[in-house]
Amino acid sequence: SLNMGCGTSKKSHGIAYASSSQQQELAHADGDQEGNGAKAHALPDGVQDSSAQELKPEDLDFSFLTKGRTAVSIPKTEDRGLFPAQLAELVEFLHRNAEEVVQNSSDCAQWSINGVLRGWHDKFSGKSDLKISEINLYQVAFWIIKPLTAPQAVSYVEAIAADALSQRPKWFCSHWWGEPVLDFLRCIERHRTLRALPVETGYWVCAYANNQHRLDAEIVNDPAQTSFRKAMALSDGTVSVLDSRAVAFTRIWCCYEMAITL
Repeated sequence: SLNMGCGTSKKSHGIAYASSSQQQELAHADGDQEGNGAKAHALPDGVQDSSAQELKPEDLDFSFLTKGRTAVSIPKTEDRGLFPAQLAELVEFLHRNAEEVVQNSSDCAQWSINGVLRGWHDKFSGKSDLKISEINLYQVAFWIIKPLTAPQAVSYVEAIAADALSQRPKWFCSHWWGEPVLDFLRCIERHRTLRALPVETGYWVCAYANNQHRLDAEIVNDPAQTSFRKAMALSDGTVSVLDSRAVAFTRIWCCYEMAITL
């Protein structure tokens, strides 16, 4: 199972995801959850008041993710890998903005897997109040990746990395954007665990590696010259992340990536 701690606490707080099924359950180390704890306590950094109306992506406070640092420059897109822990921080950011935050100590919050992101909507379907357990990469790109990176027009990896040299990927991720981000995190963490890989193993994931403000430079007419293909050549192998319907096998880019890998 994947245990994801919150904040900088050394205590075993967080979420345990059952690897035997698609179900995720909240595992509390201590304390009980009663009602909406977010309204009874001061909100942690990055948490938005659920009573706010007409929330826009640019209204969010991304300092929890950027740590107040200026973006680093990683000129080659294929060098922009993402650590599982860095993706876990993005998931924690979602929980910090959800309605069901329960503050149990001064330095750590425990999260509800069923948290609702009040005011967060899907720009394609119009669906409102997205759920943490269901939010996908299309929605994360709209609500987090693009607005967070817009001020400096950089990639997400450049915006959150501590330095430019440590993010080089070892594995390329082939997937589609429609699977839940939580499931994606579970998959790459499981892959890392099964292969006994170091904690800071870089995974190349297009949405986080590509500069979403300059996609014309990342995706050119010749597939062999795209950032995708260059990242595949740089990596040790490809991880195919599948949802319950294996939608990736119906996507032309995913099929291309599998064909090149094989």
